[in-house]
Amino acid sequence: MKIKLLFLLLLLFSKETFSNVIITGTRIIYPEDAQSMSVQLTNNSKTPSLVQSWIDNGNINSTPENSDAPFYLYPPIIKIEGLQGQQLKIKKQIENFQIMLKVFFI
Repeated sequence: MKIKLLFLLLLLFSKETFSNVIITGTRIIYPEDAQSMSVQLTNNSKTPSLVQSWIDNGNINSTPENSDAPFYLYPPIIKIEGLQGQQLKIKKQIENFQIMLKVFFI
């Protein structure tokens, strides 16, 4: 009985969460001859948001310091004002790399 009551109380007091910053385009194809690619971020909130970004190979324990992806994002840390947008650039770390159909995550 206590478990059912606790469950009902948790349902009553659950909070909704929303993402303030939205990334436009979740899949980016990086052409071999491109110098860089752009990713658009939009802050849908009225308050500023601080965003840290990096690219990794899908490892959930990856951090900006230990990422081994052949790309990087800049700027790595940005402040996006409320109801504004910001672009991130994706750039190659290695000039002559051969990657075919490999997936990396932002």
